[in-house]
Amino acid sequence: MTEERQIKRPSAKVYRPVKLALCLQDKDFNDNFFNCDTVDALDDVPLYFIDRALCDHPNGFLQLVIHTSLVQNNSELLVYRHLDTAEPYNAGKLSCGFGGRIESIEAYQSAMGAMRTLVYREIARELQKQVGIPFTTTLTQLAFNTAPWGWSRCYDASVGPVAQLAIRIKVDVTGLDLNFNQSEISSPRWIPFTELEQYQPDMVNWSQNVVHNILRDLQSKEQAA
Repeated sequence: MTEERQIKRPSAKVYRPVKLALCLQDKDFNDNFFNCDTVDALDDVPLYFIDRALCDHPNGFLQLVIHTSLVQNNSELLVYRHLDTAEPYNAGKLSCGFGGRIESIEAYQSAMGAMRTLVYREIARELQKQVGIPFTTTLTQLAFNTAPWGWSRCYDASVGPVAQLAIRIKVDVTGLDLNFNQSEISSPRWIPFTELEQYQPDMVNWSQNVVHNILRDLQSKEQAA
């Protein structure tokens, strides 16, 4: 009778999936973007899905980031505290933004490369997840949204040498019921535009930019009155 031997095999190593981010080359971002109030400007430049391990360091690329702010009655901004452990450098800080990097190749392919379609869907998906607004409701709001799009180019020293280009949009949710994702969002509240300045220093970088623009617009209206 032969002796059975159990062969000891080294345990398989588990590798985390590669995280990708949709980017454009820094050299392709130009003044034409600021002359266009929609994301259609992105249809005219080459885009790339790049490993986050590479594009989180200076390499001539800008990561595309969606930053959606919620307003009501054109006079109040929704602000909350971050509980997102995926970005510990933001934990506990105030924010008015929903969204993030565009990471899904499947979503890009489904949109047939049309950036407006892709961004609309990404915003709708994020708002459904974070504040409970039905996907189709957000798409309808965006289709009739008259708020201008905006761009913010940022070299974010708070999170490391990361260069990003934020696609900014405000969405009017007046009259809609919100159901917050309590695992990521704490203490949500509506703050009048006129009171935002006192909260600005405690906000994450992108949200500080949004508040700065709101305050600038308020000042312009006051001077024109």
